[in-house]
Amino acid sequence: MWQISIIGEAVGGISDETKASTPEIPWRLIRGLRNNVVHRYFDIDRIVHSAARVNVPELERQVLSALLQRTHPDLFERLRQERLGIA
Repeated sequence: MWQISIIGEAVGGISDETKASTPEIPWRLIRGLRNNVVHRYFDIDRIVHSAARVNVPELERQVLSALLQRTHPDLFERLRQERLGIA
């Protein structure tokens, strides 16, 4: 739960320009998930489990493919090669 709330907090610090340049990343939903984790006391296990198993891996894929590739193409390529075992 702590890590999911940290991700949501971090989204609050991302510039509007960056968010606008990556509309495929659901920024508002990420922030909303953080709010649910922090403020909802019942049914939190289901929310966290779903986010950890489905949403966080998808967010990682989106950030790597959309944001990192645009801002740091050299780093993106190195990470891609490491994941494929090419490096």
